[in-house]
Amino acid sequence: MKILYTITKSEIGGAQVHVSQLAKYMKDTGHVVAIVANPGGWLENEATKIGVRFYPNPYFANSFNPFRILKSFLTVKKVISDFNPDIVHCHSSFAGVVTRLVVRNKIPTIFTAHSFAFTDGSSFFRKILASNVERFVSRYTSKIICVSGYDRKLALRYRITKEEKLVTVYNGVESNKLVGVTKRHVMITNGRLAYPKEYILLLEAYKLSDTDMNLEIISDGPDRKIIEVKMNELGISNKVILLGDISREDLQEKLSSSKLFIFISKHEGFPLAILEAMSAGLPIIASSVGGVTEELDQTGILVKNNVEEIAKAIRSLSTEELQNQMGKAAKSRFEEMFTLEKFLLNTQKVYDELMSENNLNRLDDDSKI
Repeated sequence: MKILYTITKSEIGGAQVHVSQLAKYMKDTGHVVAIVANPGGWLENEATKIGVRFYPNPYFANSFNPFRILKSFLTVKKVISDFNPDIVHCHSSFAGVVTRLVVRNKIPTIFTAHSFAFTDGSSFFRKILASNVERFVSRYTSKIICVSGYDRKLALRYRITKEEKLVTVYNGVESNKLVGVTKRHVMITNGRLAYPKEYILLLEAYKLSDTDMNLEIISDGPDRKIIEVKMNELGISNKVILLGDISREDLQEKLSSSKLFIFISKHEGFPLAILEAMSAGLPIIASSVGGVTEELDQTGILVKNNVEEIAKAIRSLSTEELQNQMGKAAKSRFEEMFTLEKFLLNTQKVYDELMSENNLNRLDDDSKI
């Protein structure tokens, strides 16, 4: 089977990791795989490492510019003609819309909603525009994979498509195999330094909590300078460390050696960063948004996005006994629900069912001739 993945950006993020996981697995199990994305980022490098073809689409961007949209459309059309896929799996809003307008049901097409653009927390205008666009292109979609039950309910609430077109497949990550790592007196977070992450709110809550733990922030992004300025304003620059982007090996070590994971965001789909922390056996404080509640399901502390509640949650996890208890519960839930193997096999099942349905449809069409 020939599988084509499309995604808007190539920079590192949860959706890009998701695509790289799928691309590697499908290639390793004997399929021919290609990726279309904006060039020059992390995902392009990963495609080279994995050994799958990468088609650059420099016109992919979250933009209403009609020139970019047209050029993106023509580029994807050319890729489809060149690669001739059996199945197309698109990710992210812009690439998802353009790809489906190109394919228009000529090839089985899946769209994974990592977080719908009309999710709770987005602006009224964004909700109206995004829901109407998604409702229109859903007619060119064989299946919509929702990464959480929350997103599936959202799609039904906005009447995006028929219920039978929606399927929930939880994300997954590799298990953290590190054991016996010496714990540092550190709380840690991981997420791109950009919207929808609420780093300013996190820093204010961290300051208010008066914890003696240092805070480490993994990843990078356009809001780095704003965060550095806020750290200086709050007088916590000596306690907060911006680690930037790090390797997966270093990430696993950093998580395993920390005492607490915190994740504050305005809205989310089903963040991989939380799964990474669960895999490492960390107690977790996280914003009660999107699919996060399904990830934790009473194994962590869910908070509203206000300074006092977040600070209170940080203070409540000050004892080693409670940290260990919550960490063990989180790791147990991860191993039961969110391993990489489960995610990959469940996605493969969607592909197989879709291809089987497509073959049956072809036989029906042939029988009518």
